[in-house]
Amino acid sequence: MMMMALSVVIMLFFMKMSYYMVELVLILLALKFFWVLMNLKVNFYLLNDLFFVDWLNLLLMFLTLVVIFLLLSASYTSIIFFKKNLLLFCLVNIIMCLFLILSFLSIKLIFFYVFFEASLIPIFLLIMGWGYQPERLQAAIYMLFYTLLASLPLLLIILMMQNLFSYFSLNEFILESSKSMINLLIMFFMILAFLVKLPMFFFHLWLPKAHVEAPVAGSMILAGVMLKLGSFGLWRVLSSIVKVFNLYSYWLVVLGLIGGLLVSFVCFIQVDMKSLVAYSSVVHMGILLSGVSSLSFIGFEGALALMLGHGIVSSGLFYLVGVNYDRVHSRSLMINKGMMILFPSMTIMWFILSVFNISAPPSVSLFGEILLSSSVLFYSSILFWGLMLMNFMGMVFTFYLYAQTQQGKTMNNISCLMNISLRELYIGFFHSMSMMLLILVFW
Repeated sequence: MMMMALSVVIMLFFMKMSYYMVELVLILLALKFFWVLMNLKVNFYLLNDLFFVDWLNLLLMFLTLVVIFLLLSASYTSIIFFKKNLLLFCLVNIIMCLFLILSFLSIKLIFFYVFFEASLIPIFLLIMGWGYQPERLQAAIYMLFYTLLASLPLLLIILMMQNLFSYFSLNEFILESSKSMINLLIMFFMILAFLVKLPMFFFHLWLPKAHVEAPVAGSMILAGVMLKLGSFGLWRVLSSIVKVFNLYSYWLVVLGLIGGLLVSFVCFIQVDMKSLVAYSSVVHMGILLSGVSSLSFIGFEGALALMLGHGIVSSGLFYLVGVNYDRVHSRSLMINKGMMILFPSMTIMWFILSVFNISAPPSVSLFGEILLSSSVLFYSSILFWGLMLMNFMGMVFTFYLYAQTQQGKTMNNISCLMNISLRELYIGFFHSMSMMLLILVFW
């Protein structure tokens, strides 16, 4: 039924149906997924030999459809009014949605890898075709090769294991506990591709560059869903390498906390709003990596909640940065000041999403932060100070972003700008409502 629905959406594009009809189909599909999720009686359901459904991929498919719907709505002005190839833009986004959903549903690791890497192609096209600056070519190639080179060893391991298993699914191969160098290398290369896509500290340099050069739609899908592929892949392969990974998990727990803390300091020297929001994603992924590496049930549950909450909030923050850019034509924090005077309605959206970004109630991220912090403290109480500092610094740089953009004195040359449209208001409102709607899943 899902494949038939996606086929209908693609046909609608080729028939050049209304932009509103496409948005309606996507939001109806998202509500259908949410309804199935709330009424799911079993935790695991095998569709056929290639695809399966469980709580995790249903939630991520719901998140994918919601973010695709929001980015299409957010791009309405630039695509419709400025005539930037509407049909091709919609087709690229729908193909990306299809690749993401197929990667979440795949039970065979080789198919998961193929769709996992194929989802980079639409992002590459979005950056190249609808990016802002001439440097977008460098950023797109930087992102593409950074992630592909890191995932090449994973492909070699999958092909090697295909010789041992004629049917190699996500849970068939179990790496036995051993301190041999071969097992250690297999474990490292199996998780390296997902650590780069996460991204983990040391492998995060492609992310701010890609965000700065990408259009609003590219940043929304990249932060909202694409980064979740790293968490999802790490979640899936840990069942195969858990016996060896358990011997070295402490290093990733510590590196996630230290990396998140260091990147939170990097946020204070940013003058580009997009770059600051991109670095804040690395901070949140740091605590997510620490919680997953603790190998506890509450760590995985908290990671799932944080993945969903961060997907909606980061998408909303990138959208609000795009709203400012459409009017000021600059993302500099030195120029975007005093927006509270000019656009008080959008200041409310900035405040709500900033509060949700620091995991305050009633966001689903609060639930995730509590569980992730608990899992890290149960793993080792020594990590208390690093965890406390990272959470505090995350609150400080989020307040810094909000205060710099909304307060202060506006520049004279931007004192007269076009008003906020009704579409822009409802997109910001929908981001806030989606965060509170996801609480029902964990309730």
